Amino acid sequence: MKKNILSVFILAGLVTIILVGYYMFVGNPAKPGNTVNGSQGAAFTKESFPQSLAGSTLAGEVVSGPDAMQNINRLHGASISVVEGFIAQYLGKNEITVWVSVSATTNDALALFDIMDKKMPASQMFTNREELQMDGKQVIKVLGMGQDHYYWVRDKQVYWIAVGGGDSLTVLQEALKL
Repeated sequence: MKKNILSVFILAGLVTIILVGYYMFVGNPAKPGNTVNGSQGAAFTKESFPQSLAGSTLAGEVVSGPDAMQNINRLHGASISVVEGFIAQYLGKNEITVWVSVSATTNDALALFDIMDKKMPASQMFTNREELQMDGKQVIKVLGMGQDHYYWVRDKQVYWIAVGGGDSLTVLQEALKL
C-alpha cells in the first residue's frame, strides 16, 4: 500500500516537472504576445501583417499584446474575451487600419462577431450596413467617419479594417489573405 502511494507521488511529481518545463521553454500559446494558431495551422503573429497592403506601406510596428487589447476593448466600450489582439496601420495610396482580435476558440470568435454585428443597426457612428460575399467569406461593410469599414471572422480571428481613400474593395481583397 505504501509502495503504491509513493509511486503515485513520484508520478505526480514527474508530470508536474514536465508541465513546468514545457511552459518555461515552449510557452503558453494562449498568453498575449505568443503566437495563436490560425485557420490553416499557421500561427497568427505580428509578422502575419505584410509590409505593404494595396499600395500602402506599414507605418511603424504592429501593436500587439496588452496595448492592442486595451485599444480593442476601448473600441468595443467594454472588455471582450480574447486571447490576443493586433493593430496595424498602413499609409500611402490608402489610409488603412487593421484590427484583429484572436479568440480562444472558433465559437468564441463567431459569438464576438455576432455581438458586434447585432450592434451595428443601432450605431450612430456606422451606417449603410451591407453584406458581401468575398472569397467565400461573409464580409460586412459599413460607412463611418469618412471611411469604408469591413469586418469578418475567420477561424479564431475577427478582423476589422478601416479604409480611407482609394478603392476600398481592392484593400479588402488583399486584407482577406491575412
